[in-house]
Amino acid sequence: MRLTGLALGLACLVHAPPLRADASLVAEGQLLYQDFCEICHGANAATGDSGDIRGLGVDTVRIALRGIEDMPPFDLTGVEIDAIVAYLSSLSGA
Repeated sequence: MRLTGLALGLACLVHAPPLRADASLVAEGQLLYQDFCEICHGANAATGDSGDIRGLGVDTVRIALRGIEDMPPFDLTGVEIDAIVAYLSSLSGA
């Protein structure tokens, strides 16, 4: 029974919602998004070439930024990626 509780606790950690980002991180992410992403993904990140990318998680964004399908690779720092993810999360209402 104890193992079940531990497994459930770990599952909650794995699927926990992202922490809310502070306003400065979201603002930085918005600027980065406008510089690197908006031309293909649209002003609101919902209607661009790839469809709705609002609320994408950090792992998905990291993979995409390596270059995927028609998207070229981008050399961004971890902090810059976190900022873009925070901005995308703010657009999704998450």
